Amino acid sequence: MTGMASLKPLDFDLLSRPDYANADLAESALLIAAEEYPGLSVKAELARVEAHCRAVTEQTPPEASPEERARILSDYLYRQVGFAGNRDDYNDPRNSFLNDVMDRRLGLPITLSVLHVAIGQRLGLDFRGISFPGHFIIRFRTGDRVQIIDPFEGGRILEQKELIKRAGPLVQDAKKPGEALNYWLSPADTPTIVVRMLRNLKASFLRLEKYEKAIRCIDTLLRVSPQEVEEIRDRGLVYERLECHRAAAEDYGRYLAMSPDAEDADQVHQRFLQARSQAARLH
Repeated sequence: MTGMASLKPLDFDLLSRPDYANADLAESALLIAAEEYPGLSVKAELARVEAHCRAVTEQTPPEASPEERARILSDYLYRQVGFAGNRDDYNDPRNSFLNDVMDRRLGLPITLSVLHVAIGQRLGLDFRGISFPGHFIIRFRTGDRVQIIDPFEGGRILEQKELIKRAGPLVQDAKKPGEALNYWLSPADTPTIVVRMLRNLKASFLRLEKYEKAIRCIDTLLRVSPQEVEEIRDRGLVYERLECHRAAAEDYGRYLAMSPDAEDADQVHQRFLQARSQAARLH
């Protein structure tokens, strides 16, 4: 684990480095929360994750197999502590902040997965996150055996038939659905998971018309993954809603320069011209 006491939101810049691909998931998720809650102690929140680890260890016989240890972890999280997917208010931004998820025991598929994986890995178990179509899930491997688990559904184990159905045309229309499914079951590294979390959060803020916070999500996302050029375009759209025409024009121009052959290049070019015209009219 990296030095927790010195963590600051700017440490997201490290996630763009290749050697940070396996950065601690819980730590990275809490950096997202620190952007929303500037006074948040990442060190204290990580201590709460460690407390869950100790609780699971206390319930686990020393001779337990990895499969049994994984079962005890799932039982602890979803039946004893009561972590669950927030179906009633899925778009609540708090579902995306790991500290809130630990407080409220409610979250999105990805934040529940992050917590499950983070605890499992600390217990020496081979858990990894999977950026699956639809919603995020996790993989548990022991030897040659692999289980796919859905934390949003109380840690339910998913069979291949259901996974193919969930993946939809991406897999169902393939000549060999089983092989196509394997592609989507590849583990995701930490920067990929952070980007997906930030996109979820951005979408929540946009639904609530909290445009300044949506822009902050995009800014952070681009620090983590500068190649996500669509986010530059989306930030231009948000700036346009805020009537920040000069900033919108700058983002549209950057997007067009980086993706001149994009399918929406003509539409974005029109927005660029309109935003530039509006900016000139105001000055």
